[in-house]
Amino acid sequence: MVIISKLSGQLANRLHFVAHFMANSKAHRYRLIITCFPEFNELFEPQDQFFPAIVIRDSIFRKFINRFINNSKSVSLKLRFNIPGVVFHFIPQYDSSLNNFNIDSDDFTNLAKQKIVLPEGWIYRDFKHLKSFRKELAAYFSPKPIFKEQVQAEIDRAKLLGSTLIGIHIRRTDYKDFNSGKWYYSNLQYRAKMLEVTSILSNCVFILCADEKLDASDFEDLSVIYAPRPAIVDLYLLAACHYIMGPPSTFSGWASCIGDVPAYYINDPLLPIKINSFNKFVFQ
Repeated sequence: MVIISKLSGQLANRLHFVAHFMANSKAHRYRLIITCFPEFNELFEPQDQFFPAIVIRDSIFRKFINRFINNSKSVSLKLRFNIPGVVFHFIPQYDSSLNNFNIDSDDFTNLAKQKIVLPEGWIYRDFKHLKSFRKELAAYFSPKPIFKEQVQAEIDRAKLLGSTLIGIHIRRTDYKDFNSGKWYYSNLQYRAKMLEVTSILSNCVFILCADEKLDASDFEDLSVIYAPRPAIVDLYLLAACHYIMGPPSTFSGWASCIGDVPAYYINDPLLPIKINSFNKFVFQ
């Protein structure tokens, strides 16, 4: 059994973390319990129960269970004693070097079948089964109707302007300092890349999804749809486009995966875009 009692990061990071374990637990038939994802019940409405995971609903009980598990972990580590049948699993060397820890290994899956494993870290990954169960994950992490309706309204509005929908993920707030600001791009830089796209794709409409308020006049010579929206709407709006473009991010990565949409990550804004720059199932 694996119990996920600690998640970090924003929505897309949390979805990535949980989804890899959901796919892995389905493939290897061990129980998965998630005690720390209250947003799940606020934002999603699963269309089927394909996965064996148990996501504990947000309640006083959930908070008590999660606090008990994490406090037990802290006490055990501080006093250096082992709880029989329980493994506190850490991967600091993988997180610090940004290398993936493959949970689709005999060592990990056998451990998950035989003991209670509490993972703590970030780069736990099973890309093989995440890809295999992409459609099932899309059905499971289906937004609630109120958010689907907002996504569809924006898509309908965009289709009045053109036939090729390009989702542009503009990420600023935390990217100003993250990775020394390498992927912190100005509106003019995004506009330049959008103009490049119009030279390789026809009848383009750009749907802007941003984590801060934008000055839409910076894009006035392009067909653009923009409005401040909840993150869940932006996320699934990107997934409903024909192409996605933005800086390397789990946000656009999740949208690309769940919507099966080709994505282009702007690592260097000076490099020209080609049609084969857009690829499916590429995670950053």
